[in-house]
Amino acid sequence: MKKNHYPLFFFLTVLLLCTGWSSHYKEIADIKNYPQNLNAYIDKADAKTPLVSRLDQTHLNMEYNTRYFAPWNRRNAGYSKKDAIWAFGEFRNQTGYDETKKEWAKERIDEIEQYAALNTFPNKELRGITVRDTSLRMIPTEKPFFYDFDLEGEGFPFDNFQHSSLPSNTPLFISHTSRDGAWALVETHYGLGWIPMEDVAYATQGFIDSWQNGNYVAITQYDVPLLTTAGSFLFKTSIGSQFPVISETPTDYIILAARSDVGKMATALRAKISKDRAALKPLPLTTQNLANIGNQFIGKSYGWGGLYGNRDCSSLAKDFFAPFGIYLPRNSSDQIKMGISSIDLSKYSRADKKNLILQKGIPFLPLLGMKGHMMIYIGPYQNEPMVFHSTWGIRTSDWLDADGRHLVAKAAITTLEAGKELENRNPMGELLYKTNRMTFLTD
Repeated sequence: MKKNHYPLFFFLTVLLLCTGWSSHYKEIADIKNYPQNLNAYIDKADAKTPLVSRLDQTHLNMEYNTRYFAPWNRRNAGYSKKDAIWAFGEFRNQTGYDETKKEWAKERIDEIEQYAALNTFPNKELRGITVRDTSLRMIPTEKPFFYDFDLEGEGFPFDNFQHSSLPSNTPLFISHTSRDGAWALVETHYGLGWIPMEDVAYATQGFIDSWQNGNYVAITQYDVPLLTTAGSFLFKTSIGSQFPVISETPTDYIILAARSDVGKMATALRAKISKDRAALKPLPLTTQNLANIGNQFIGKSYGWGGLYGNRDCSSLAKDFFAPFGIYLPRNSSDQIKMGISSIDLSKYSRADKKNLILQKGIPFLPLLGMKGHMMIYIGPYQNEPMVFHSTWGIRTSDWLDADGRHLVAKAAITTLEAGKELENRNPMGELLYKTNRMTFLTD
């Protein structure tokens, strides 16, 4: 006799509908209803008018370069041994899982700490440069450390050993190496972390002097192949990177790019980059230039800690302003503390908060921040304050009040009420509700 499978089918259908699985990846209304092009939000009449004076932008750019090259302009480690061992104690006391969902044993953390040989910190005090794109890790391992896989925002792709990505040709101070020399503990312009030694070359004073020539080009497009002047491929670079410029032709900038020689010493090669993919730094701070740079990010995938060459909210903000010579730290909590002035929004109602942003916000110059997230205010549109950001998703809750996310997972333009059409949206996770500060990056 043939069995009746309809009750089981009905049960599974109801279950999928209740959990919202079938619509988990559906595009939110803001992305469908609002232009995903920053040119739609700028005033064309003033699009080429500088937002700050040339002198002010020169000063901002000088400060940027001072911070960027800081690792080369010290002789001793800028961090203490306590800073170097902090991550081991932090993760030893956490429950985490690797890529196989196997729990990290405390003994594994102990073994890696012994391998790091931090009892001799610092055992190196040398200057260097990255020679390929790499990851700045909290401890010297490529293995990931995830929290609860059953909770949104804690499993993949949120590898908590990942501090940040580091693009090719980033200045470094090498303060320590692991027991076998395979990993280097390096200081960058925005933090301390471990990178594979194969991604590093040592920099002599002569190399540093040639690199710090005071004239730089900023990359203005996404994923640009960099070639030697003879046409050989070096590596890909992207917005947020800068290189010394030594001359130019009608179509190209002739720049320096670093590679490692057989002795792991950095050597500067002459490379070329098309003028439609780079600009002399700082790029004039106009809304047209800001829109052109920002549009390169629209729709690009979200990347926790810069994993897989993608950007999270704070790395997008950092790289977005870099061509203009405006420096931002790597983490959102530090970024919101930067700038000339700020407004505390935490004491206002949602309606008053929105009105205050519309009244005081200057398109593209303020950051809007909350715990764990950063957005760039781009101006009003249909009487809504619009923001540009890279976000993982909209916070939701199901009928059991379990926390979840409706995925966005990319850089997009939204309102501060993104996802308000979702029936299972958690109002406590709304951007407008959580935004607590507006920070102005220029005067």
